[in-house]
Amino acid sequence: MRRYPPPAVPAVPRKAMTFPAGNERIDGFTVVIRRIVHSRVLLWRSAHAAEVPMRRLLAALTLVALVAACTSGPTLDEAAAELQKDLRRFETDDVFKNELAAFKVVEQPDRDIPCGDGRFKRVFAATAEDGGTPLTPNDLYGAQRIMESTLALFGYEVTYDMNQLERLDGRDIRADKKELGITVNVAVRPGSPAYRLRAETLCLQH
Repeated sequence: MRRYPPPAVPAVPRKAMTFPAGNERIDGFTVVIRRIVHSRVLLWRSAHAAEVPMRRLLAALTLVALVAACTSGPTLDEAAAELQKDLRRFETDDVFKNELAAFKVVEQPDRDIPCGDGRFKRVFAATAEDGGTPLTPNDLYGAQRIMESTLALFGYEVTYDMNQLERLDGRDIRADKKELGITVNVAVRPGSPAYRLRAETLCLQH
């Protein structure tokens, strides 16, 4: 069997590999860098655009909270009404309604006392005895505890001062209804009257 040589395949001339000139290579690299920078700028802008509304929202919420804090406090009418109730509570309390206690209102909380800037406060003051006999230095602790317990029963937050335990010249009591802006100060002293009470509101608007 005769063998024939395979048909010749015409050679395809190869194109010579060419390289861009120096300037063209730099320009191509610059284009790539610019694309990368541009994509990162777009990402930063999108993130920043999402962040700005959030900052504005937080600022708006902060402003609303501040306004609410400034306007959510008690009015003078509310504080005065509570002060009037406290006066009635003293007058009907088991301890102070006793004739021997001689509870006496010195100042009624029915008068607006100007503070300036359109604000006013109310005050009530009273005196009382401790069982009808003048208080002695040895009775101070007991009298102090009676008044503190009474104020706590009326809803006041009593500030306890342990440094007064050894005092023989008197005791001072402070109690607050902070949500209504009312403060009570009571001086417990030997002699008569045993209790000198003064309750007042903050300077508030109607």
